[in-house]
Amino acid sequence: MQQSIIQQIQLIQHPILDVFFQMITMLGEEVFILIFLTILYWTVNKKMAQFIGYSFFISLLINTGIKEILHMPRPIGIEGIRSLRIETATGYSFPSGHTQAVSSLFGSLALFAKNKKITIVSLITIILVGLSRLYLGLHWPIDVIGGMVIALIIVFMAYHFYQ
Repeated sequence: MQQSIIQQIQLIQHPILDVFFQMITMLGEEVFILIFLTILYWTVNKKMAQFIGYSFFISLLINTGIKEILHMPRPIGIEGIRSLRIETATGYSFPSGHTQAVSSLFGSLALFAKNKKITIVSLITIILVGLSRLYLGLHWPIDVIGGMVIALIIVFMAYHFYQ
């Protein structure tokens, strides 16, 4: 069933969508996240950036630990699934690191900012990054959902402890 979900998503494949989803998936990569946190810290709100960084790094550690314990394989190389940007698919599949990173980053931003527009943009970003990992054929749907759920649990716990 998970394979068919990826295949259904990939039915809409197009060169423009290939570029779009590759750019979207970059939002879950370390370079973007470090630049985002640095800009947020120096130009917007130091306390907010500290909380988001705190939440993000806890999430990153937990993601790495879960991947190393479960050793879940990725859909790369599975017949009928096209995989792009394979170089971003390091390690194991569950949970999706890109999705979990963006979910913790933007989930923390939305929780801390308490602003409806920021919350909506954050939610859209989280969904798009998760969708990008499926469109690019780098994760199973359960990986993406797991990354989102784990990150959001961590965000709420981190917020409680950070306060």
